[in-house]
Amino acid sequence: MRFNRVAPGLDVDFNDNDGMPGIAFWDDPNTAVNEADMAAIENWNASTLYDNGGGNRGDALTFTFDAEYLIGGTYFDRVKFGGRYESRTAEEFTRTQESGIADTSLASLIEQLAAAGASGDGSGVVYQVNDYLDGRADAFDSFITADGGYLLNNANEIRGIYGLEAEDKYKTFDIEEDSYALYATTNFFLTEDISGEIGLRYVSYEQDMKFTAETGTNTNVFDTSAATADVSKVLPSFMLNWNITDDLVGRVAYTETLRMPNFADLNALQYWTDPLTEGAIYGEGTGGNPELKPTESTNYDLSLEWYFADTSSLYAAYFKREIEGLVVPGRKTVVREGNDGVTRPYVLSAPVNASNGELSGLELGLVYFQKNYLIT
Repeated sequence: MRFNRVAPGLDVDFNDNDGMPGIAFWDDPNTAVNEADMAAIENWNASTLYDNGGGNRGDALTFTFDAEYLIGGTYFDRVKFGGRYESRTAEEFTRTQESGIADTSLASLIEQLAAAGASGDGSGVVYQVNDYLDGRADAFDSFITADGGYLLNNANEIRGIYGLEAEDKYKTFDIEEDSYALYATTNFFLTEDISGEIGLRYVSYEQDMKFTAETGTNTNVFDTSAATADVSKVLPSFMLNWNITDDLVGRVAYTETLRMPNFADLNALQYWTDPLTEGAIYGEGTGGNPELKPTESTNYDLSLEWYFADTSSLYAAYFKREIEGLVVPGRKTVVREGNDGVTRPYVLSAPVNASNGELSGLELGLVYFQKNYLIT
């Protein structure tokens, strides 16, 4: 629940105290109420009520198979191979409705709550925040807002005042994903001191997605969209170990990885909100992006390890990740007609695949164990 107000004016200093802004509301001397008091009930109006709820559930059925075949050769001693199959489902449920009370004071809302049989005298809907910012800024030290616990405990009475009825949740997305993976790796020995492992991994993802959104102001009116995705990739891996001395080991590794987008990020439906502030130019929109591609990464690792004791080591590692298609929040402007019939620009927030990037770094570490013996 939102409270709102119209103040006669305010003073703002954006650098009042070493960059800490200061703000003070004006008081109109021609009224009996102190408009500068942000905690005064008389200064506030009842505004929009947002009645939202949600939930989600999912399951997975997984089968794996791993095997090892011993060769016993000079350069290759064994082959490991296997596979994995997984069937996943994910569902999300939500309900959302909103309503406003035009030109209704907060004091009037409190009276209506009491008359509707809400707990107490209705004043429990107000929650007062004190010691705001703990005196760190030149600002009002208290204000009031709606008490969330009171709203939940008196939901039916509040809905009645706002002309709403309790709604059931509806399914917003239903996704099925089948994934397959096959792999094979083998150890190899070039010399007594140089060894490694080389392998291939094949992955495949098949997704069927269905998204639903309630539209307009009529209940039980829905928009539905469906999408599919089919991605497969062969991912090689290579690792080389070199026993430089009895205590010093160097390692080099090359791998490729693939990660699918989160289910919620693939939602094809978009949700729009008209401007809440009078005079605002832009509305807001949120949604997913069914065109998202997997995030792929080519990885390089180089490390040097010094084992100065049986169970202790000092190591340094350099890593580099060449990333393609990292999923990040994106924003763009869309011109559309709002729920109020006004055509205006909306800022749509939705995930996108970012341009290619690189992540690299150096890691230093120490592993040390102290052995203690007790003789009796």
